[in-house]
Amino acid sequence: MKKIIAIIAAVVALTAVGLAIGLTSVFANQSVNSEEGARVVESLGPQKKMSLTGPGGTCLLVDVIGDSEYDEMMEILYPDGIVDEQGLSIPGVENLEEERAKFIAEHTKAYSLDGDKITEVDITPFNVKMSSGSDGEYESLFYKAVIDDDSFVFPSEWSPGNYDFAVSEKGVYLACSYTEILRIDPVALTAKKLSSDFYNGKSRVDIETEVRAGKTCPNKDIYWIDSPYLSPDGEYVIYRTNRDCPGYGDTSVWAVNLNTGEEFKVVEPALDNDIVGFLSDNHIVVGSSANTRVVDIVSGEVIPLSFPELPNFCIDGTGNGVIIYSGYPEDSSITTMYINNVDVLTGEISTITKVSGFITYEPGGPKFSPSGEQIAINYGIDPDRGTDNIVFVDLKNGEQKLFTESIQNTKHIKGNIGYFMWLPDDSCIVTAMDRDNNGKFDVCLIAADMR
Repeated sequence: MKKIIAIIAAVVALTAVGLAIGLTSVFANQSVNSEEGARVVESLGPQKKMSLTGPGGTCLLVDVIGDSEYDEMMEILYPDGIVDEQGLSIPGVENLEEERAKFIAEHTKAYSLDGDKITEVDITPFNVKMSSGSDGEYESLFYKAVIDDDSFVFPSEWSPGNYDFAVSEKGVYLACSYTEILRIDPVALTAKKLSSDFYNGKSRVDIETEVRAGKTCPNKDIYWIDSPYLSPDGEYVIYRTNRDCPGYGDTSVWAVNLNTGEEFKVVEPALDNDIVGFLSDNHIVVGSSANTRVVDIVSGEVIPLSFPELPNFCIDGTGNGVIIYSGYPEDSSITTMYINNVDVLTGEISTITKVSGFITYEPGGPKFSPSGEQIAINYGIDPDRGTDNIVFVDLKNGEQKLFTESIQNTKHIKGNIGYFMWLPDDSCIVTAMDRDNNGKFDVCLIAADMR
């Protein structure tokens, strides 16, 4: 049931990106520079990137260890493998935790991005004490970086596995595990627990014990914190839980006011309480395709939404008053994605435009730009070629623009788009596969301005 935490793209783009080289080399290897188009940058080898925007408008780009670095680290920590032929665990090297921390530190870099100027910044490691049900208590490694008056924190690994990380450009940093929501202070480097361990006079442990004994909720497991979402303004975090649900498969939706610390129920238990996302600062979209509605988390008002009947209907994303849904015929690889305005007072849906083609679904769905005025969709015309482009949709007028139409020299796009990440001022970073180089994502395209 647990999903990666939704990070509202209209607030801050925080995405793992298969870029090809440390950013100090990205600008050094610049091969094309067009004042009107994108800057095309040659690249060498994949690393993970995340982008954070601070309250003062500064931009931090981070290299954290990705899949290839993780594999390298595991070979160092477990030179004889993880399990033997009998399936028994093989011990790792001595001082394993110290060696692991050393590897991560050597492969984590942070940079300040100001226009074309990029500068490496110092990072400070610190630990946050967390708990996650069966994992018990543990410490997770984070880093702090400072640019001007903005303080940032970020996890040492992009996919830590036992918790989720969320951030808004208002300077709100959250770490959410299966059992708790923590707010991290980027200055004091402390963490404050926001969620409660009690419900209806009983502790989480007592409720879980009763459930496993079959005395209460028919669910076999308790999901205390599930599918957390941070509001665009950083005022609320919402999540699902089944601790208060009498029916099998039921969930309710709760919220925490990050200013007051108040934790309260937003949606009563039901089978169709999937959280789609925030539509505005106070409005969320909840439900299945048959019972989707807008809920005001402050007043509790519920507005039903109606959608046309589409084969393989799916709601793909929400944000900035926009809801995106799609469908595709059986035995077809062509998806039609509908981008629509939503009136949060009436629930009326009006179509801005639609996009048809071979569309892949990145984590979080279509990505809203920092201004909230456009979205980016991984896109292709020919399914046999895959997603070899990105379509940008202007949410004000519905105009569509392909990424390859915005760059000066399209010869650099020789294969599929690897990943996409928005940067401040609606610029972006894109990686592309070079089919002539063993299918590696080794061309990085930095778009100066996609507006």
